[in-house]
Amino acid sequence: MGRPDTWCARCRYLALTIAVFVSIAIGYGSASSQNLATSRLACVSCRIVIDTIAIIGDLEGAGSLGSSPRQVSVDAQQNYWIVQGGEVPMVFTSSGKFLRKIGRIGDGPGESRSPRLVVMLPGDSVGLLDMSGRFTVFGAGGKPSRSTILPIRNVYTLLIHTWPTRVLVNGLDQTPDRIGWEFHLMDMSSSTSRNLKSFGMRKGNLPPGSRGTVSLRHTLSRIQGTNEFWAAPVASYQFSKLNNAGDLLSRVSGTPHWFRGESRWTLGGPAAPPDPRIEGVQQDGDGHLWVYGMSPSPDWRTAWEGIPVPSKGIAEIDMRNVDYEALFVSRIDIFDLRTSSLLVSAVVPNRLISILPNNMIAVSSPTDDATPRVSILKLRVEGLTRKAGKP
Repeated sequence: MGRPDTWCARCRYLALTIAVFVSIAIGYGSASSQNLATSRLACVSCRIVIDTIAIIGDLEGAGSLGSSPRQVSVDAQQNYWIVQGGEVPMVFTSSGKFLRKIGRIGDGPGESRSPRLVVMLPGDSVGLLDMSGRFTVFGAGGKPSRSTILPIRNVYTLLIHTWPTRVLVNGLDQTPDRIGWEFHLMDMSSSTSRNLKSFGMRKGNLPPGSRGTVSLRHTLSRIQGTNEFWAAPVASYQFSKLNNAGDLLSRVSGTPHWFRGESRWTLGGPAAPPDPRIEGVQQDGDGHLWVYGMSPSPDWRTAWEGIPVPSKGIAEIDMRNVDYEALFVSRIDIFDLRTSSLLVSAVVPNRLISILPNNMIAVSSPTDDATPRVSILKLRVEGLTRKAGKP
């Protein structure tokens, strides 16, 4: 069975609150706004073609995955880096052949207590962030070169402006004057990273409880060839374009049928489906905005089969008994930003793990006996015309 990205190998139980309703309000200031048309397709002849280019994870042996991955990244050599909870990263070739594991579990140099995410750095270097906030840089061949401590709790995403002196971090900085800001510009050139600036659309206002941390969580993606990037909150179909200085340039928003209003970002329960979530956005060279998310699977109820849950109140559930892979399907919406129109959309019957460069995604594709595996999918649009989205 798959496990959510909040899974901790040392945590046996997760308190799951059934039917807790929260509202997340995100402020966007005075930047220009654009409403995306989501009710109909502008290109009825278009379709998203999906090709499987690699399968990651051997059925047994050193190249087998120990759990459902929480992140997949691709390096400059087109190798895939797989991050799993409680295990060191694994590296596979572009064809899916296992190469090596990186580092060791521990607290020493080049070691990691609980890897969280991998970040590709300039050249052949790769950065590994663990749950403690330690960021270790590995050079060619997977050898550790140095490390720095990020004084930020729950780091969700890193975006490189200029390595290592200007790195944008999305996460929770518990310093009193920074706790409500979504983004933190960090200098990571020394052993302890230094906060240069905190900013965001919330203007430093943090709602109480879990809805506050959810409201801070974003994905970040660079617009190639520019000093601009997209920030996508995981619980809202509203996306903001900013520049490296932190200025809010514009925002776009929509209300597709699968994502109405703000998401509570819960896993639901035996009688309630999981909430939809945004996994990220990317802008391609043609001015199209690709929106990636997840919504409840038609078979989401099967994830809870055999698990006793009281009809009301709070239940303590061993999440290893929940078939997380059965909860979600992946969603892809592609918009023409020049006309605000929805060109095409698609549903992938797998859980989305990561969005990769060049219109590729990594999805979970376990075998029939629940052996964890990852499929690398290449996406392309067929049928575009100049009238409907073709530049």
